[in-house]
Amino acid sequence: MRSFVRQVCFLPLLFCLWATPVVVLAEAALTAPINVLNNTLNIVPTIRPLALMLQPLGMQLPKTLVPAGVSPHDFSLRASHIRRLREADLVLWLGPELEPYLASAMAQVPAHKQLVLSSIDTGNGWQQHPWTSPDYLFHSVQKVSQALVLLMAAQPREAQAIAIHFIAFSKQWRASTNTMRGRLKQQQQQLSQQQQGYIVYHDAINGFEGYFGLSHIARFTDANDHAPGAKRLAQIAQLAGEGKVACVLVDHEARHKLIDAVLGPHIKRISIDILALKSDNLEAYMAGFENAILACNS
Repeated sequence: MRSFVRQVCFLPLLFCLWATPVVVLAEAALTAPINVLNNTLNIVPTIRPLALMLQPLGMQLPKTLVPAGVSPHDFSLRASHIRRLREADLVLWLGPELEPYLASAMAQVPAHKQLVLSSIDTGNGWQQHPWTSPDYLFHSVQKVSQALVLLMAAQPREAQAIAIHFIAFSKQWRASTNTMRGRLKQQQQQLSQQQQGYIVYHDAINGFEGYFGLSHIARFTDANDHAPGAKRLAQIAQLAGEGKVACVLVDHEARHKLIDAVLGPHIKRISIDILALKSDNLEAYMAGFENAILACNS
């Protein structure tokens, strides 16, 4: 194969790669995790969906600040957590509006050592759980890759690997989400023909729904997990009585006794993993939501 030199621009006005040849460099960069980065960079993501953003860039998943199984709604900051934040090379968090419990501690962390991943809303209404949106995840991975490239300025080989990983991720992400869109559209048409829809226990997947043009017909709790009132419960019970509820999507905070009382035991319940505790990568995380909705009328 004839050798050639080609410029690969990674992220506008930020980073351009000179690869000789590009194909060889790309194959080498994508063959294994960038272990040297995991050894030299101390990255602290607050929750697991943010940690998963490092995986498509060739990095291993770091330990999150919020322990697995603990809801951010119930998390209490301790001295050990504050120490981790101060010692980090980079903290990935959602900002003071979505993670108010970190506001005081993060005010003591230099701006160049923190990356806020909540200010990239493109109008899809991500609200309290932006990480459920494929669009948000894509742009956040892009922002993380930019930050890592800057951090690795003294290690150009590793910076190149991050850039190439992002290019590969962007291509695969577009393909997988386009495939999901077709399947979900067909499923929604089937539910519509049956005059049915799905209910969510916790209104937390609006990012996913908004991206794919989906909508639930009712919810038990709002985005902040506030308990439902009697009027809302009566509306949900009426939908079930009219045969309009195909299933209810439940997360780790669902109160099944309440669901029994309102819907009865015969309505199908399908688990969703809002905090990505059971997912090892972003594609599997998105596929979990897709599979749950597709299973609603199966």
